Amino acid sequence: MIEWSETDLPVRDSIRDFIAKEIRPHLDALESGSLPPYEIIRKLYAAFGLDVMAADAVSRLWLGRVRRHADADTVVVYAKLADGSPARDRPVLTFVLDRGMPGFVRGKPFKKRGMINECLRLCVECAKSRRLWGREIGRFQLIQLKPAKMEEASAMKLYSSEAATEVAMEAVQLFGSNEIQVTHIAKALLA
Repeated sequence: MIEWSETDLPVRDSIRDFIAKEIRPHLDALESGSLPPYEIIRKLYAAFGLDVMAADAVSRLWLGRVRRHADADTVVVYAKLADGSPARDRPVLTFVLDRGMPGFVRGKPFKKRGMINECLRLCVECAKSRRLWGREIGRFQLIQLKPAKMEEASAMKLYSSEAATEVAMEAVQLFGSNEIQVTHIAKALLA
């Protein structure tokens, strides 16, 4: 058992209060991934002064904070400037963009299966309407292969999600009748 000192007790109580107010009400959404944790982490940092300490450390030694998510604080972009020279001769430049910079807009996250279906729909529409040598390009064998591969990717994604659900259900059955444990596992695995 941990013995808390008089100095540690207020810190422990503050952390417990923060968890009760900021984390517990959102626990299901955080565990399922429907609520990204970044805003809560920012609140935690601000509540305990970690943001000030981090800013001080960063001012002495810059460390990037990059996440692959629409809620990222910092994004690294690689690009070639259009300076009139051939693209192969231009150097690749690196830009570090922080949230809140003028002109920097973060896009909304998108569901990949929806993206595959939309690409497929647009490509089929294009293949039917675009013409080459007097024929719809969709009549050419190489063009027909592209939507077929997109459909295959969509089907594989569907199969994978269905298989994952089936495996999760089997795991829940394996854990037995302990209702609390089964409920927790089901939420975690089927989210």
